[in-house]
Amino acid sequence: MKLTVILINTIVLASFLTGVGVLLDKIETASLSNPFRVRTAQLNKTN
Repeated sequence: MKLTVILINTIVLASFLTGVGVLLDKIETASLSNPFRVRTAQLNKTN
């Protein structure tokens, strides 16, 4: 029974991390296709 719970938790965690990775990848792609957004991000980093 415990093994099943661990397995389910692992799958949930893996899918969550994959979702986060895809989301970050989409944000990065959107930023790269929008130079103004990239400049704003760079300005925010320096301040």
